Amino acid sequence: MEQPPRAHRIALTAGQTCRMHLHAGRVLVVLDGAVWLDGPPQLLAGLPYRPRQRLASGATHRLDCAGWLQLEVDGPEALVVVTSADGWRARLPDRLRALTDRLRRTCARRETET
Repeated sequence: MEQPPRAHRIALTAGQTCRMHLHAGRVLVVLDGAVWLDGPPQLLAGLPYRPRQRLASGATHRLDCAGWLQLEVDGPEALVVVTSADGWRARLPDRLRALTDRLRRTCARRETET
């Protein structure tokens, strides 16, 4: 059985950024200060973009998809905690969705080959 990952504390001061790769289901909690969150790259109308939002003190944000993100402090300092909602249970729907999509692509590819 998968153990839930431990929480990571990230302390940022003015001008600092933090880049990290996180799995879907991870939760960011801003304990102090404010940060700009640049989410994982996505496609919008076929064009790549990175969603950007400001998270103030007390805000939480759950990642819907895995990927690289960047935190940038907005102010003199910020303290952010990265944790998971429920460990493997939080990621289960995303994993099942990914498996279903992969099976559909495999079946479609096999149909076009025959």
